[in-house]
Amino acid sequence: MAGLRFIVFLAIILGSLGFILYQILSFLGGTSSAARQFRKDLRMLRRQLGDFREGLIPFDMEEYRIASSSPVIKYKRRGSATIVRGFLSTIYQEPIMAFALKDQLRHNRLMLVTESESDEFIFVLRDKETLVKHNGKDLGSINEAGQLRDTNGAVIGQLNDSDNVSYQKIIVSDRDVAHMNVYDNGASSESDRMFSLFHDFLPEDHEEVLALSLYNLLIRPRLA
Repeated sequence: MAGLRFIVFLAIILGSLGFILYQILSFLGGTSSAARQFRKDLRMLRRQLGDFREGLIPFDMEEYRIASSSPVIKYKRRGSATIVRGFLSTIYQEPIMAFALKDQLRHNRLMLVTESESDEFIFVLRDKETLVKHNGKDLGSINEAGQLRDTNGAVIGQLNDSDNVSYQKIIVSDRDVAHMNVYDNGASSESDRMFSLFHDFLPEDHEEVLALSLYNLLIRPRLA
C-alpha cells in the first residue's frame, strides 16, 4: 500500500513539473515568435521608406509651424494586413517625415515606422498600449488615454482634450507646449496646419511632442 501511495505521489509531482515546463516552453516559444515577427516587420517597413528618404527636408521649429495635418498616402494595400506608406509634409508640400504602417488590428497588431532627417520613431501596439522607440532606444509607451509614460512608468507627456473641440493640448512636464488641430469633428479651420499654437516649446520637448503628434495623427484614428 505504501508503495502504491508513493507511485501516485510521484506521478502527481511529475505531472505538475511537466505542466510547469510546458507553460515555460510555450511562453518562451511565443516570445521568440513575437520577436522574430517584430524584426521581420521592421525590416519590411524600413524598406517601404526607401523611396522617400532622399527628398526629406530638415524637421526643425520652422517646419513645426507649417506642418500639414494631412498625410500624403503614396501606397496602400489591403489583404491579411493593411500596408500604408507615404509622408508628412509642410503646407507647401515639402516632405518632412516618411512613414510606413502595417495594420493587423483584427489580431490586435500594428506597427508604424517613421523617419525624418534626424529621427526614427517605431510604434508597436501591444494590448491596449503602444510601445515607442526613438532612434533605437525605448522611449516608453502611450496608453488609450493619450499618456506617454517612460520606461519607469512616469508620465512625461500627455494629449489632453481641450474645451475647444478644434484642438488638443500637448502637455510636456506639466507645461502646455502646443495645440494640435483636430479636423475630423466638423470644426471649421482656416488652414490645414497640424498645430495652431505653441507656448513654452523648448528644444528638449521635441522627442515627446513628435511622438505624441505621430501617435495622434497616424495611430489613434485606427484604434477608434
